[in-house]
Amino acid sequence: MKRQPFLMSLIIIVAWTTTVVGQSPRDRQAFHDRAMRLISQLASRPLTPGDTFLTWNPEPGGLIHTIRVDSGILESSLLRADRMMGTAHVEWFEGRVARFDVRWTRADTLKGSKVDSAISVRGSRDGDSIRITEPDRRTLAVPTGWWAVADFGMEEQLIPILRSMPADKPAQLVAVLRPYHLRWDTISVAVRDSAGLRIAEVLGRDKAHELYIIDTAGRLLCVWRIDRVGERLPLPESARYEELQQYLPTVRAIVSHFPVERGRTP
Repeated sequence: MKRQPFLMSLIIIVAWTTTVVGQSPRDRQAFHDRAMRLISQLASRPLTPGDTFLTWNPEPGGLIHTIRVDSGILESSLLRADRMMGTAHVEWFEGRVARFDVRWTRADTLKGSKVDSAISVRGSRDGDSIRITEPDRRTLAVPTGWWAVADFGMEEQLIPILRSMPADKPAQLVAVLRPYHLRWDTISVAVRDSAGLRIAEVLGRDKAHELYIIDTAGRLLCVWRIDRVGERLPLPESARYEELQQYLPTVRAIVSHFPVERGRTP
C-alpha cells in the first residue's frame, strides 16, 4: 500500500473509533494533535482554515475536509488519499451565488510536494448569466430555481441553500454546477428542523443519499451517509466535535428513521 493512502486510512480509522467508542479526553487530544500533523504532511498547499472533518470511505482511502462559514462567504477544502486537493471560495449575495473561485491540485507522489497537475475555475453571476473567466472565457445561463456551485465531495457549499429552503416541504430540485468538469448536475433536497438542528436530506443522481446536519449558526455538524459507508464526522477534540456530542441523542434519533444498511448509529 502506498504511504499516503495508508496514512489517510489510519487517520480516518482511528478518528472514527475515537468518535464512536469514546476514549478519554486526553487520548482524543493526543490523537487530534497527531492527526493535524499528518494532515499537514499530506497537503501540498494550505487547507482552508476552519472546522476539520474526516470521511471514512474505503475506496479512496478516506477524505479530509475543512470548512469555514463567514458572512456571505463559504470556503472549504477537500484532501484525498492520493493527495488530490480542492479548495473553493464561494461568495453569496441575497441568497444567490455571486462569484466563485475553485482550484484543484495534485501533488506528485514521486517528487515530494511538487504539484503535477492543477486546474482553476473562476466565475461570477451577471444578471441571468454566469461569466466564466478561467480556465477559458465562456457564459452559462443561470438556472431557474435553486442552484449552487460545488464539486463532488464538497457539497458543504450547499449550506446557504440548505438553510434557506422552507422546512417540511416536498423535496426540491437543485441545479449544481460542478466546476472541475464545468457541467451541471441535479440533486434532490428536502429539509426539516428538529431540536434546533436543520436536517437536509440530499439525494444525488448517482444514488448518493446523505443527511446534512447543521446547527442554528449554519455550521456543519456531520454528514451521515445512508446508501453506503461514508460518514463525515468532526475531528475529535475540535469545537464541532464537542458540539456534536451535545446533540448526539438527537442525531441518533434522526438517523434511526433511515434504513442504514450497516446497522450503525453515531
